[in-house]
Amino acid sequence: MATKFAWVLKTPQSRLGIKAASLGVAAFLLTGNSGALADVVFALFALVLYAFPPHRLRSAAGSFLVLLVLVIFSAPLANTVLMQFALASVSGVLFYLILALKEMVLVERRGWRELVTLAMLSFSIFLFFLFPLSMRFAIYWLVLFAAASISIRELLNATPIALVVALLIMELSWGASLMPLNSLRAASLVVIITFVIIDIASRGLQKTLTRRVLLTDISFASALALAIGAATQWGM
Repeated sequence: MATKFAWVLKTPQSRLGIKAASLGVAAFLLTGNSGALADVVFALFALVLYAFPPHRLRSAAGSFLVLLVLVIFSAPLANTVLMQFALASVSGVLFYLILALKEMVLVERRGWRELVTLAMLSFSIFLFFLFPLSMRFAIYWLVLFAAASISIRELLNATPIALVVALLIMELSWGASLMPLNSLRAASLVVIITFVIIDIASRGLQKTLTRRVLLTDISFASALALAIGAATQWGM
């Protein structure tokens, strides 16, 4: 049994899986322990998991930092067992993907990095709309901008474009918050438009953006936005 366990630990996927599960458990425990001390302990534990072995630390540092901040900010909102398990599961899966990018375990790294970026953006946008309105424009406004700009910068490797897209996401979030939409629908609307913007920007930098792709993206976003609008009761 010990020999089999040692053999399993030799595979990179198994080691990363154990690290990801450990972070998920730590995120679950964080939801029941509020306060600065618990946040610091969680951050240090996560940093140790990410930093060892200490190579290629910068390759996914931005995504790791964003995940760390999002988990700490979302932990106080996880006030039910279901939300606690959801936060732990999402944190563990995202951390596994981040570690896999860092350790170069995944093939087709570009596609996986896009997935991580879109997941981080979705996480940050949904968290923005889950925050109480009084805190939404005081604290998490900056968190949303930082999370978006860092995630997009890591994907596109273009700081000016990342900052512009992050500002667009902030404006979209502000506009959606003024509409008669509940938090889930407002966040979904912003996420859909954000995905389209990211796809257009990414294809533009790769010089693969065509009129057909542009029309497809706009049509897709418009159809889903209309579906969300049709499911909403609009008052006069």
